[in-house]
Amino acid sequence: MDYPKAQFLADSEIRRIAIDEGRVVVTKDEDFADYFWAKGSPPRVLLVAMGNIKNNDLIDLFEANLDEILQFFEHDREMVIFNATNLVVY
Repeated sequence: MDYPKAQFLADSEIRRIAIDEGRVVVTKDEDFADYFWAKGSPPRVLLVAMGNIKNNDLIDLFEANLDEILQFFEHDREMVIFNATNLVVY
């Protein structure tokens, strides 16, 4: 299915797509984490809690941690908070 660019989707539409298609929402927007805690939706969220960081440094951190992040979601974890020093998993 073709979707408009993500910046043009409302949070509710992003949640609906994630639920319908079994996707993980990757976001820096804490609203998704707040909604997850309140409603349990979307069912899987990767919250990138880095603050200001250079793109190359962010890419390096993703590359270093991607396998572990994927394993968490493959083992039915629903929320991963990803910061510069660790992963917090729920």
